Amino acid sequence: MSLQINGTWVNSYGSVLKIQADESGQIIGEYSSTTGSSGTYYLVGYCRPDDPTKELGQGIVLSIFWRAIEGKDPDNSWHWVSTYCGQLQSDGTLSVINSLVATIEFAGFSTGAYIDKLAFTQENKSIPKLSAALPNNINEANHPRIGSWLDPISGAELSLSTPDQKTGYISGTLLYQGESISMNGFTDTYASDDGLSLQSLSLSGYLSSSDTPISLSGQLLIEDNKLQLTCWNANSTSPADSYFQAKALNWLLNKVDE
Repeated sequence: MSLQINGTWVNSYGSVLKIQADESGQIIGEYSSTTGSSGTYYLVGYCRPDDPTKELGQGIVLSIFWRAIEGKDPDNSWHWVSTYCGQLQSDGTLSVINSLVATIEFAGFSTGAYIDKLAFTQENKSIPKLSAALPNNINEANHPRIGSWLDPISGAELSLSTPDQKTGYISGTLLYQGESISMNGFTDTYASDDGLSLQSLSLSGYLSSSDTPISLSGQLLIEDNKLQLTCWNANSTSPADSYFQAKALNWLLNKVDE
């Protein structure tokens, strides 16, 4: 059975979101944008593996790396990532919070996290064809682990694999609330080469105990070897309670000695 969230979606800026979601809720796709730096970008994510009802929406998180797949000249925004966190309602309304992590100045924007609310309308319900495939099967962590980080307050521990240099794709495992959660997303593999002190990161996964898609967005403080992240929870709510759909928690993770 194909999930309702599959298809091609367009927002008010004219940006195009293509989603391929399997029955477990795992998502791959592409995002095409004409705002800021134009191009087509990889995305991965998770959604609640049940279509929305009148009583309960379908939570979704997405991780996007703003490095164009092909055919564009690079600029500083290619170091940035985003997390989208929100839900699809049964009336076809897809709304998300976009948390964009800027780790270098570009076009007058300084470093920091920029928050925007986006609404999408479904243009095509067919499962879209994607222009390029990620280099690895996203169901598997095919690379050796490069390190673990621990947030002493929440107890969350994140272990990461070696990222793919070209696409920035990275996988890992998050130990959180008694679960071991597979995480997939992107990191700026060019940060150190270009002399940046911050390396952006966005990862998405699924917290099965509460049926909640979650995403981590933020940055590695390269000199301090710390991860400064926001944990986004995509809560499924009724339409009347949709203002509770995105929950954010701040984490500061220290490198674990190995």
